[in-house]
Amino acid sequence: MPGRRPTSSPLERYLASHPTCERCGDPSVLVDHVIPHHGDDGLIFMRENMRAVCRACHSLLQDKDSAPC
Repeated sequence: MPGRRPTSSPLERYLASHPTCERCGDPSVLVDHVIPHHGDDGLIFMRENMRAVCRACHSLLQDKDSAPC
């Protein structure tokens, strides 16, 4: 239907309701997953597995997760 806005995804809705980074307080732009989802829809859309973060904190979290033991 013309003029109708598409429904937002659960990740977009989570980000809209969490406008600040849960780590540093800067504006959030990404949803990070506490437990890596590896394509598992159950983990992707589980609200308890989401945290709103800024780009800098997301990069730090990704580096930490990929660091060798």
